[in-house]
Amino acid sequence: MTSKRLILNAKKRQAFGKKNKALRRSGLVPATVYGHKIEPLSIELSLSDLEKIYQKKGETELLDLQVEGEKETRPVLIHQEQKYPVSGKLLHLEFLQVSLTEKVKAEVPLVFTGVSQAVKDGKGNLLEILHEIEIEALPQDLPAHLEVEISSLSEIGQAIKVSDLVLPKGVIVKVDPSEFICKIVEQQKEEEKPVVAETVVPETPTEATVSTGAAASPEATDAPKDKKEKKDLKEKK
Repeated sequence: MTSKRLILNAKKRQAFGKKNKALRRSGLVPATVYGHKIEPLSIELSLSDLEKIYQKKGETELLDLQVEGEKETRPVLIHQEQKYPVSGKLLHLEFLQVSLTEKVKAEVPLVFTGVSQAVKDGKGNLLEILHEIEIEALPQDLPAHLEVEISSLSEIGQAIKVSDLVLPKGVIVKVDPSEFICKIVEQQKEEEKPVVAETVVPETPTEATVSTGAAASPEATDAPKDKKEKKDLKEKK
């Protein structure tokens, strides 16, 4: 029977340490494969191939790793990622090689589906408490995600617990079944902002407001005030 799992091609890696920078610049990602009863193996693989895998399958999907020079593929899970803090680009990957007959634990994301009537009617908001959950299953039975149907939430205070999840066959949840996944809570009212009294500016300008121009010259200050004073000055001359 032909395997339906996606095949990821890789090569044995010769670059280590600072040489990995050149590897990344060429569009490759350094990675390591380890697992029970196997020797760790350093590999390199195409970043574009990885991105295609992520688009088609989740991080918990079982993959067939084909290492160049090896006859058989290795069943692996993406165990851990290291990324650049700002850009989010991949720095390094760790693959866990598994046995198809032994159960493994994994963190799978929760995907919220449906529409809550309480949210739709404006009664409350949906508070998402958990976004991923630990499960246990055979590698080939690990789901890419678990769905959380929220259509049943119609009133404030209603919630969905871990025990309410519909699990695929062979999947066991490894957290407390009574733990809340999400809940309908009251909408927070916006706090009223304090009213700030406006400063009233007098219409009549004060002495201070008009003294913003250049100072008057002494000549202007000593100028005659009326016609009589002008006539007297003319006669004296």
